[in-house]
Amino acid sequence: MEEAQDRNLDWQSAGYKYRQQSSTLSTGVFECNRLCKCDKRCPNRLVQLPAFVHLQVFKTADKGWGVRALHDIPKGCFISVYAGEVLTDHRADQMGPIYGDEYFAELDLLKNFEQYKEGYESEVAESAESDSSDSIIVVSEFIRTYPDSAPRSKRPHRSPSLCNGDTEGSDLTSLPPRWSFMKYFGSSSSYTINGKKVGNVGRFFNHSCSPNMFVQNVFIDTHDLRLPWIAFFASKRIRAGEEMCWDYRYTPNSVPGKVIYCNCNSSRCRGRLL
Repeated sequence: MEEAQDRNLDWQSAGYKYRQQSSTLSTGVFECNRLCKCDKRCPNRLVQLPAFVHLQVFKTADKGWGVRALHDIPKGCFISVYAGEVLTDHRADQMGPIYGDEYFAELDLLKNFEQYKEGYESEVAESAESDSSDSIIVVSEFIRTYPDSAPRSKRPHRSPSLCNGDTEGSDLTSLPPRWSFMKYFGSSSSYTINGKKVGNVGRFFNHSCSPNMFVQNVFIDTHDLRLPWIAFFASKRIRAGEEMCWDYRYTPNSVPGKVIYCNCNSSRCRGRLL
């Protein structure tokens, strides 16, 4: 998964290729929908179709319920979506302490992109200061690596991780954005999916520090940046019987007094979720 995230994206070939997605596209994937005149067999219709992989929900030894593959799944294959009840952040904050937040997934694509935009503007400002006024600027193709914008599956961790590398010692100064999508939505800028009572197999995918799936935000029935579909894709070849896992990307010590240890048993295990 990290290998897929760290690799530079070729924007000219971004999107599905042979009905597969090999790495996360942080801007989101926009599929054809009912407003398009294309055939229903259009290759840009994938996540909206019924899942065609065979999965099995089973009881793990120490992680509760889990999901495993019943046949080999190739890298880039679409696996499932995360379905559930859509809640506003305010409603989610009310329901979490009462009914539990273990199946909450935050739709944070818009916030991730806003924070990325702030960092991008800082880099542009820094490069502009270092250029002389009489210099010749050569514009070439610029390909940028975006970090994973995967939603959190639990409520306490709502600060997105926007860096894959070490930012310590960075001299970039964050500048306020000239404009922001967030201001147009006001208090309704964020939503959360609750898969506890209404959901699908996606709620049973466990965490692993060495995951075999990644999350892709997909827009189908609307282009509203607050409401993407959460889709899971295979980040590598998954063999029959192997458990399906993704990286929750929690931040340890982000919730005072709450500690959750990781049981993924991976050689790269970070030891703690919270």
